[in-house]
Amino acid sequence: QVIPVRGSGKVRRALLKAGFPMTVIRGEGRYAQRTIYYSVIPRRSIQNFLRVVKDADPEAFITITDTRGVIRKGRVRA
Repeated sequence: QVIPVRGSGKVRRALLKAGFPMTVIRGEGRYAQRTIYYSVIPRRSIQNFLRVVKDADPEAFITITDTRGVIRKGRVRA
């Protein structure tokens, strides 16, 4: 999950260019409207993902959640 501090469009373009799929969520922060990018990626891609985000917005707020499984189209993937 990424919440850009500056240039949310730049972060979005960088992630798409790097091949990371995402869901875009519009949110409301304490002081302003925010765009949240939610992406489920393999562990082996985390470092590249972080590099892409930090290059686009060094001040972005990033959270990493350990996903135990994914259900997609009725199929469970662990």
